[in-house]
Amino acid sequence: MNEKLLKEGLSALGIDLNKRKYTLLCGFIEELALWNKKYNLVNAAGDEIITKHILDSLSGLRLLKSFPHRKIADIGSGGGFPGIPLAVFLPRTEFFLIERSGKKCGFLRNVSGILSLNNIVIKEMPLDKFNIESDIVTFRAFSKINNCLKDLLGATREGGIIAAYKGKKTQIESEIKKMDHRPHKLEIHPLDVPFLKEERHMVIIHKTRGN
Repeated sequence: MNEKLLKEGLSALGIDLNKRKYTLLCGFIEELALWNKKYNLVNAAGDEIITKHILDSLSGLRLLKSFPHRKIADIGSGGGFPGIPLAVFLPRTEFFLIERSGKKCGFLRNVSGILSLNNIVIKEMPLDKFNIESDIVTFRAFSKINNCLKDLLGATREGGIIAAYKGKKTQIESEIKKMDHRPHKLEIHPLDVPFLKEERHMVIIHKTRGN
């Protein structure tokens, strides 16, 4: 594992290199690399795991922390992104990792157990079966927003937000245009991911009365 790349990336994001949290993050990366060879959890290896997945997930940390975050649901968590990196740096927040694949849930249970991440709950189910209203509902590679907005709003408490990690702004605008009903308050924030030369954004949708 390229610790220099990881440390420099975390520093660029303004994330404190607390020894315990850093050790947990390294442990997660090592477990992911081990399981990925057999189960193909993410389409990346080596330095790409750090840039495309770890740093990308954590690029939204500061923005997410600006909203109430007692409960966060990570939809379609897969290999644990963005849920596990966020849970490491938000230890007092309860995280629900929602994943329908039993194979991937096996990995999530294993890694959360090995690292003693007691703020994580694994839910093996599709989004439409998840019925715990959370302050923040987030996802990275789950679906186009227009295809699942109703179910995402159903998992979000009134006054909470949906926070979607997305790529190019043109693609985001295309998804927004295809929504059956555009939310009253929607924001698009650019994300700066260290060492990743790709356009990244976070779409924030506020759940308000009438959404």
